[in-house]
Amino acid sequence: MNPIIQSKDLPDGRRVETEDHPGGERVVRHYQDGALVSEAHFETLTTGKNIHREFDRHNHLKRESHFYGSLDIAVNSDFSNGTKTGERYFVKRKLASRRSYERARLKYKDMPMADASFKDFGAHLLSLLAAERKAATAARKSHIPNRENAEKINKFCRQLIANGLHADAPIWIKNPKHTLGEMDHKASNKLVQKLTRAGASRIFVCEIANYGEEGQNSGHLVVELSKTRTLRPKLLEYIARLAQEEGFDGDPDDGQDYAYVKLD
Repeated sequence: MNPIIQSKDLPDGRRVETEDHPGGERVVRHYQDGALVSEAHFETLTTGKNIHREFDRHNHLKRESHFYGSLDIAVNSDFSNGTKTGERYFVKRKLASRRSYERARLKYKDMPMADASFKDFGAHLLSLLAAERKAATAARKSHIPNRENAEKINKFCRQLIANGLHADAPIWIKNPKHTLGEMDHKASNKLVQKLTRAGASRIFVCEIANYGEEGQNSGHLVVELSKTRTLRPKLLEYIARLAQEEGFDGDPDDGQDYAYVKLD
């Protein structure tokens, strides 16, 4: 059988052409004023592994990705004029070191072996982030509480709970169609459980988006902090790590009643 080719004209002289092959491979080509700009190949193997390859207008490979699921495990290779220049690894949707990737790869027999000839970008970046977290933790421990800042946080969190659709997280997350941020239900439920075990008195899901039969999603949590001295520091530290994963700084302990967790 011949591939099915479809073409769509876009504004400003652009055109997109898709070529679907009987075996499941898809090729997408982008044109500008009739000239090929880029080409991408998408393929899903019978094992479930996805392979994406991107080419420039000279048909030189620019990027190649092998992955399972939503980056359950992935390796992204970059190329310059068709020559490989580096690799990045992901495990459970997070940037990973080469060592972590290789450990996870044992469960995925057809994932490529890590190329040790390149610098381990993930390990380098993760070490910098770890040093940053260590410094931030030390700063929080020596922090002098600021009551004014605590009131600002409390006011923001109370408004977030009051505005829009909200729910009690441990109850809300029991619905398999309810998710947090870009996580699936399993990961969302795990996060709520971790916050509960860390000592959260209550957890509110705020600004819930309702998609009808498709379910509900939210990227905003408000955590009522524990008053217990042994639990409170650990809970704030865990919330700070969540904030850092999203590119934010965690709030120090100013005696506030609530903490905000942004997940998207």
